[in-house]
Amino acid sequence: MDLSDVNVADIAAEARMAKSSAYHFYADAHALFAELAVQMDGELLAAMDQPVPRQEYWKDIFDVMFERGIDALEADLAMTKLLLGPQTSFEIKRSDRMHDHVLARAIIAEIQKQFLLPELSALDTLFYRAIEILDLLLSLSVQEEGAITVEARWEAHRAAHAYLAMYIPQILQRVSALQLDQTDEVPTKL
Repeated sequence: MDLSDVNVADIAAEARMAKSSAYHFYADAHALFAELAVQMDGELLAAMDQPVPRQEYWKDIFDVMFERGIDALEADLAMTKLLLGPQTSFEIKRSDRMHDHVLARAIIAEIQKQFLLPELSALDTLFYRAIEILDLLLSLSVQEEGAITVEARWEAHRAAHAYLAMYIPQILQRVSALQLDQTDEVPTKL
């Protein structure tokens, strides 16, 4: 069923509630979908924003977090269609993009637990754009294939890595190594 075919009365019937109660909270199905999208964005953040075990490279942390998000999307087809489907409204996309700024900051914070990121004035923006690149490729997969394919996952990661690699070197200094350097007042020579 297409999202455009669903109305508040359908939703009320499915939820086994009075239509008047449903209309009291939501003027139309679009308003309900917008609220649902906000809740789903919260679920994605909760799935992604968990501690990441020690990784060899910073981009591995990025990958772990996004695989968690993609897994959450794949586990909920309704979430996938609402956030990435071809009928997703402009308002839902805009809200989702605003939430992607939150995801970008969460990813940066997790990477900074293990690595020293370069001091770039637009670091938040770079990670936000990488998320948007991922979203676009995953959305195309949902539009063309009806689901997120393995190939789309791989392509999305490759594209995001390529974008971020223009600004961030693959190998970064570990935070623990930096902390050790700061505690040594006089370097010792062997």
